[in-house]
Amino acid sequence: MKRYVVSIGIVLAVLVTALWYGVFAGSALGQDEDKADRAQQRENMNKRIQNMTPQEREKFRQEMLENSKKWENMSDQEREKLRAEMREKFGSGSRGMGYDEQLKSIKKIEEQVARLKTAVEATSPEKRDRLRELPEKERAELREKMMAAMRNRQMAIRAIEQELEKLKGPGSVILSLFQTSS
Repeated sequence: MKRYVVSIGIVLAVLVTALWYGVFAGSALGQDEDKADRAQQRENMNKRIQNMTPQEREKFRQEMLENSKKWENMSDQEREKLRAEMREKFGSGSRGMGYDEQLKSIKKIEEQVARLKTAVEATSPEKRDRLRELPEKERAELREKMMAAMRNRQMAIRAIEQELEKLKGPGSVILSLFQTSS
């Protein structure tokens, strides 16, 4: 049984890779993928498959076979429509950001980290403990400032997450979909 599991895993990895490059980055799109990216994606997919239980592997294999059959039965127009949807959904072009864009994104993250630090410091335990000692008017003002700081904290976290997603690139979106589907 273990011999078959390894064989199935290899077949699934090849199937997924072929489907991936056929649908998302095929020659019809005119995109040449970087070999290192492909190797990394294959490695990630192999790790994902190795971590699956035999039942999950079988389910995944069946899903891939169904997707493959659907793809084979599609007309050229349907295939092009699906490609266009995938380009729109996952990004149309570059596999990553350029050097300047990466530096700009990192600068934005640094700014958000500074905002996050300020927001966290504004809600420090010392300031919360001081709340009890203040008169009602000052207490209300301090509470309002703390609430604003908490909102700023959440906005900064969201902005940091968005910039990190940009830095990861579009390939990580597809891999994360595979990781959350089981």
